[in-house]
Amino acid sequence: MSNQGLVHILKTTYHVFLDTLFPCRCYGCGVYDTFLCDSCFKLLPRRSPVTTFFESSAPPGLDSLTSALFFRAPIVSALIHDFKFRGIETLLIPLTQTLIEAVEHTPLPLPHIITAVPLHPRRLRDRGYNQSALIATTLALKLNT
Repeated sequence: MSNQGLVHILKTTYHVFLDTLFPCRCYGCGVYDTFLCDSCFKLLPRRSPVTTFFESSAPPGLDSLTSALFFRAPIVSALIHDFKFRGIETLLIPLTQTLIEAVEHTPLPLPHIITAVPLHPRRLRDRGYNQSALIATTLALKLNT
């Protein structure tokens, strides 16, 4: 077993232990047994419009950017931070779902390629996973791209 796999197993075991002692609670309303209930998911502060078009100021090949949520909203930054650094993989689904909604509501066609931001090998070793790769893979599967 690789070090990366062992780190992931240890972190998962650690979080299961903590969840047993301290059950998960919704980031929004505090209800037990879920990190984000359906009601709070619907209330996440979404961007509208979600797409920014560039004319001449963007790097070559970049026509537009799509953003799903306001990162500065405390609930959003907490969700992203805990997904990224605490390894709470169940947050993958609601975070990816907001991106799916954002992509579906842009005037652009679906992307041909979805890629992850590379993660430095040291960070990958520390975390045991690349959160952007998980999101990119899930998003690509859901959008059939």
